[in-house]
Amino acid sequence: MCPAPLGRDAARFTDWDTVAGTFTYEGEGEDKVGTFHPSADIDWDAWVADVDEHGRGWSSTESRLFEVVAALVVDDRKLALTSVLD
Repeated sequence: MCPAPLGRDAARFTDWDTVAGTFTYEGEGEDKVGTFHPSADIDWDAWVADVDEHGRGWSSTESRLFEVVAALVVDDRKLALTSVLD
């Protein structure tokens, strides 16, 4: 699970698709009740670019975690493991 500051920050770049989500059903027969779970669509490139441009006041652990996530979601972004795993 993402630390709270990273999750809150990324949430600003997240849109929720209220049409293409999924339903979870509980109960049987006539008593079946559905709960809708919308799908998240995160603009990873915009989030990473905003962090790179404006920076954040994160702890060193949060900053390192961001670098790992950014390298996983943005094409051609390099990750120096020695600097992240110090």
